[in-house]
Amino acid sequence: MIGLLQVALTSVRESQVDSSLASVIGNLSANLKTIDATELSRVDGTSQYFDLAGMPLVATNGVSTYFRAKWSEVDTATMDSLFDLPGGVNLRTWVVAIEYPAPQYSKSLRFLVGRRAW
Repeated sequence: MIGLLQVALTSVRESQVDSSLASVIGNLSANLKTIDATELSRVDGTSQYFDLAGMPLVATNGVSTYFRAKWSEVDTATMDSLFDLPGGVNLRTWVVAIEYPAPQYSKSLRFLVGRRAW
């Protein structure tokens, strides 16, 4: 029974992190939608921080920080060659790396996110 307790606790912890990651991704998506198309370049190279529940933090005090999301813009030539996607000046694409747990950030989840700048 004691052996099963450890498995159950690990499963609960992993489930909490998965739920928090979904919240982080939702917050990142909502944030990207609020940025004016003329200011999309300001996202490149930035980092955002989130607590264990996946809620954004205004300042990183180190105590409540759990996730860090780092934005890196992908140039249109790379997108064209890798994915055969139509590029042009209107399509902006980033790799977003969500790293956790703070402070060592030993795990990461990476995904592509794109937005048209009309």
